[in-house]
Amino acid sequence: MLEGAIEPKAIAKQAKKLGFPAAALTDRNGLYAAMPFGEASMAEGVQPIIGATLAVDRPDDIGPAGAIDWLVMLAQDEAGYDNLCRLVSAAHLDRPVHEEPHVAFDGLHGSTEGLICLTAGGEGALARLFADGQADKAGAYAGRLKVLFRDRLYVELS
Repeated sequence: MLEGAIEPKAIAKQAKKLGFPAAALTDRNGLYAAMPFGEASMAEGVQPIIGATLAVDRPDDIGPAGAIDWLVMLAQDEAGYDNLCRLVSAAHLDRPVHEEPHVAFDGLHGSTEGLICLTAGGEGALARLFADGQADKAGAYAGRLKVLFRDRLYVELS
């Protein structure tokens, strides 16, 4: 609610008004609005795309250790939705209680089938590494994402 408080019904109505065949909604580290958004979108004849913006720790060798970045994950099919649910749960349950919810980068392995990944623009490691003048590390990070998501990886430019 801190970043956007548009009702899912309003998003679906606007998508229909603009002639969009589909619209996506993501929550940070959650799927809080997925059900109302899905129902509202289908009622308007708009294909709902369910996703989450996940906090992911940066691999230690790309560092700095403990850095948390964001990746947008969109479910493209049932396997993707199952993996998205698994990753969102892991963000909250598979970490020390004193840390903010996030997924370990290595925890993405085996949980990317059916997921489309966006690099999260300025909030993602790729853009942050380039902004810090670390093009080699940015390339290495992009390579790791490419291995995980293959042809389902998209770089966001902002």
